[in-house]
Amino acid sequence: GVMTCDDPDAVAWRIISLLDGLALQVVAHGDLVARDDANSWARSYAEDELALARGALRSTAPHGA
Repeated sequence: GVMTCDDPDAVAWRIISLLDGLALQVVAHGDLVARDDANSWARSYAEDELALARGALRSTAPHGA
């Protein structure tokens, strides 16, 4: 796919920061933050940051892979 963004470095840092925080929450509070929810939130956030259509980063891997 094709994407554009004005500041790729800043976008990358924001996405990485969100992923880092979500991973920590899943590990520390897995009973409150489900892995599938964190994955969905991360994909939605990245799609928004990169001005991609909703669902563009949908996982094609089998559940739990």
